[in-house]
Amino acid sequence: KETRTVSLCAYQPEYCTRSSTVNYDHLTVDQNGYSSGGLDVDSGKFTCPSSGVYMISFFCSVDITHSLGINLQIQKNGRDLDAGQIISRISSDYNYDTAVNSAVKTMQVSLDLGEELSVFMNSGEIQDVLFCVNSI
Repeated sequence: KETRTVSLCAYQPEYCTRSSTVNYDHLTVDQNGYSSGGLDVDSGKFTCPSSGVYMISFFCSVDITHSLGINLQIQKNGRDLDAGQIISRISSDYNYDTAVNSAVKTMQVSLDLGEELSVFMNSGEIQDVLFCVNSI
């Protein structure tokens, strides 16, 4: 039996639109062994091409001279996933001329054909954003 795989990563240099789904500038990895599904950079949504378990990873940098924190949420079909929150906060007492913090979330998610994954930004400003989805 032939095994098909999915390995997709999308990049966004900067994102600061609050209360919205993060979208992306371009795909850095685009390997989808199926004729359907994939990661739409404009909508920021991954549509599952085949039922199974997927490893998702999200990384971003936070310039803490402009933002004291971020609050994002990984969503499945528009609903927050348990343990899908991505938070990074810095105390306002700190005095930095330049400083960068980062936030990372990796988790496994069981998906059925056609279900969607995305990252929703509640607040903050993020840079060097990378969102990856891989079948396992």
